[in-house]
Amino acid sequence: MEKEVNWNELLIHKKNGIKNLCVQAQVTPSQLVDAYKGRLIAQTSIDKRDLFVHLLNQTLTEREQEYIDKVCVLPHRDNRTATQYATDLTVNWLLEDLTTELFNKAEIPNKKSGADSNRDYLEEGQITSACDFKVKLGTTVRNLEVIYDHTNYWYRQDKLDLRLNKHNNLANDKALLLGIDTQRGSAFVIDYRVVPETVQSYHEAYGKTVHSLVGIKQMLQPITVVMDRIKE
Repeated sequence: MEKEVNWNELLIHKKNGIKNLCVQAQVTPSQLVDAYKGRLIAQTSIDKRDLFVHLLNQTLTEREQEYIDKVCVLPHRDNRTATQYATDLTVNWLLEDLTTELFNKAEIPNKKSGADSNRDYLEEGQITSACDFKVKLGTTVRNLEVIYDHTNYWYRQDKLDLRLNKHNNLANDKALLLGIDTQRGSAFVIDYRVVPETVQSYHEAYGKTVHSLVGIKQMLQPITVVMDRIKE
């Protein structure tokens, strides 16, 4: 079993992953966060651009910290602090924005469909299991979930670990699962209209049973190639 990466180390990997995907999407990190300038967090006067930058740089103002401590204390945040949970959410939102750019470059019509697509930190009752995107492929609209690997785990371990509920939701929705390795600039896509075979095991970090998809290494291809596969 390999050594678990702590949260601060993982944040560095995630920020590097954002920079790498910015190159793929042909946008700069500044352009990415500046798109939120002037947009306020719901029911506050907190600027989203400023909050996102401060979370990534771990330089929250006192007012921002009070807000995060109030809204991000949720039972599903695992062992993360409210600030860590909010930072992880923010990173994922920026990665989804970059994925939108990748879809646009590949001329794949798409729309964010997650409950947090407005980029507000939701209360527990507002959070749903809806897929991240809807993509239009020909005349068909498909649900698409995106996951990211920032540490080369998929390639090194030759497997992907999915939480039980995520795997089941993908199967129920007959969705597409897009995986992006932000360090290698590679990706894979799995069509859950045919549910893949998995191996169930206990995941120490999640503290839950997971479905492991093995043989991921051979599925990883350049992102542009995978985008073309999605359109097939």
